[in-house]
Amino acid sequence: MSAKKQPREDDPKIGRPLIEIDPATVEKLAGIGCSNKEIAAVVGCSVDTLADRFSAEIEKGKENGKTRLRKKQFELALAGNVALLIWLGKQILGQAEKVEAKTEHTGNVNGTLSKEDAEAVSAWAADIRKHIRGTRTHKTK
Repeated sequence: MSAKKQPREDDPKIGRPLIEIDPATVEKLAGIGCSNKEIAAVVGCSVDTLADRFSAEIEKGKENGKTRLRKKQFELALAGNVALLIWLGKQILGQAEKVEAKTEHTGNVNGTLSKEDAEAVSAWAADIRKHIRGTRTHKTK
């Protein structure tokens, strides 16, 4: 059985030394919407290193960025930006534009009915028009 070799104080450490990265810089870059790839390029490390060592800072920065953006949207909306008022109303309040379909019958019948049926419908429409005219109230002197 062999005993584990004890490291000596003068032995070099195994692996590369950690790159010094400012956590505040990572958080600020995440806060302005930079991707992990972009942040890694700026601070000089790999995307994996960034994710392993700074996931909390990245998450905090992204959430702070969203909060600042939302605050600014509300400020602009409340200052009278109609487009933002409408958009925020739809997103937050569940508001939607109401689409109404309105149809109006002109009394004309297109060629979907037989001649006899078309004549009957036309006569019916004429009777209704007469009835409407007859029920209008007239001013008396």
